[in-house]
Amino acid sequence: MQFLQFKTAYRIASLIFLMTAGLWAYGPGIQKNISPYLGGFGVGPFIATSSPLKDENRGSLKITFANELLLTEQVGMFFDYNYYLPDNHHGLDIGANFFLLPGPVSPLIGFGVGGHYFNKDNQKFSDSFGPSFTAHLGLVVDVNPNLRIRFRVPYHMTLDKHYDAGVGFDISLLFSLGAGHIKTINP
Repeated sequence: MQFLQFKTAYRIASLIFLMTAGLWAYGPGIQKNISPYLGGFGVGPFIATSSPLKDENRGSLKITFANELLLTEQVGMFFDYNYYLPDNHHGLDIGANFFLLPGPVSPLIGFGVGGHYFNKDNQKFSDSFGPSFTAHLGLVVDVNPNLRIRFRVPYHMTLDKHYDAGVGFDISLLFSLGAGHIKTINP
């Protein structure tokens, strides 16, 4: 059963990668009115979808300390630290967001890797910690040059002893540090 979960997650990750690579290569965007580096925080529910995490934890509040670096108009890199209340779970994710439309409102798809620790009763640290995979769908709204609101539905899977997994919804406020605006170079 655990092998099938890993195999399914691998197939989903491959599909997401191929779809986003195709969308990224689709064509040039237009200038976004937002600074390239953004930092902020987010909150939202997290629901465990795998046992024994599901048996011990019906749901958590996920607090995210979010960072995003816009590489182009269509591609951004994210680095998020996640803390889950009340269960004292921790995780780090790094990955890529692909913005599907140019302009101040855009759907996004993203994927990343990292590490998560899901604190379970009577478990060794090595049984509760592992490399993780995350994939998400969402929407970003650039309110002004200094504020972006990010809505996401993330799926996390950790390759620990129990293949812990869960899904959530989060809303993040990302603030720019005034590093300038992304420019489009037209040949």
